[in-house]
Amino acid sequence: MPPQINYPEILLTVAGEQIFVQIEEIMYLEAKGSYTDIYLADGQKCRISKKLKLALKILNADYFVRIHHSYALNLKYLAGFCNGDSASVKLKDGSQLPLSRSRKTDFLSFFKRL
Repeated sequence: MPPQINYPEILLTVAGEQIFVQIEEIMYLEAKGSYTDIYLADGQKCRISKKLKLALKILNADYFVRIHHSYALNLKYLAGFCNGDSASVKLKDGSQLPLSRSRKTDFLSFFKRL
């Protein structure tokens, strides 16, 4: 029998209800003032009452990279990026998120060019 893999989970409080979410299912996070919207792979959106910076501290930094003042993404869902005047990243579901000039170098440092 193969060993069971236990992916890390996080307990989110959403609208007074507590739900468990596997961290790997989080596609990206978006800052909304004192709140953070968490977008899941199944299309669900959860709003938590924590700022993006604090939410990222709670999550594993190995999974996520900050790409903009208002956005952080899970590298598992990255499909590509557009390098130009208005740089952006494309997710596997077709979503596009802005890639800020100030975070572009850090973002690119995660990858080796061939």
